[in-house]
Amino acid sequence: MDDLKKCRICGKGYKSYGNNPQPVCDGRCCDRCNLSIVIPERKRRLLGSYKVGDRIHIIHLHGEDNSYDGREGTITLIDDIGQLHGDWGGLAVIPTEDEFYAVKALWY
Repeated sequence: MDDLKKCRICGKGYKSYGNNPQPVCDGRCCDRCNLSIVIPERKRRLLGSYKVGDRIHIIHLHGEDNSYDGREGTITLIDDIGQLHGDWGGLAVIPTEDEFYAVKALWY
């Protein structure tokens, strides 16, 4: 019997080879997360289409402890260098470094 692998995004088991979850996070993800989260997130980041009011889910902030892991919040400010600030706490999310995804994409 094949061993189940654990999706890095949803944490559920899957049997397939898995998918590359970049830019959301490192590791592998299941087909469902690939279609519903990773592909839309790639489009969003490629187009630079984050907007104040978008909601995000934080998987992990690079260089920080795990106190922000799993938090969700609304973007309240995008600063001049593209960092996302919001109601999830005091730290900004850096799109090129941190592991996160948009909870609701407003463009689809």
